[in-house]
Amino acid sequence: MKPRIVIDTNSIVSALKSRRGAANRLLHLIGTKKFVHSLSVPYATKELAKKEHISVERFIMLAIAEKMSALGAQDFIEKRGKRGSRQRFLKVLESAPDVEPEEDDKI
Repeated sequence: MKPRIVIDTNSIVSALKSRRGAANRLLHLIGTKKFVHSLSVPYATKELAKKEHISVERFIMLAIAEKMSALGAQDFIEKRGKRGSRQRFLKVLESAPDVEPEEDDKI
């Protein structure tokens, strides 16, 4: 398994300040497939917020709201699923017409 490193803002600044430092050597190894790299969460958050033209605070608030919505939907689906039955599902399927799908519904 390849080693995993996280590249944060400090790594980038250090690499720019010293061409002989470890951070600079690591940045030069990106793309060589010698390790798996990822950006730090704060750096990625800042960049994504900038791309969306919103503040970091707004980006975080929207991310939390989206997660809360997804969890709420998951709870709803789980509760709704417990009310269902395979027998009723098959009964509904039996009532569906046995016809070819419309042209724009074909795979």
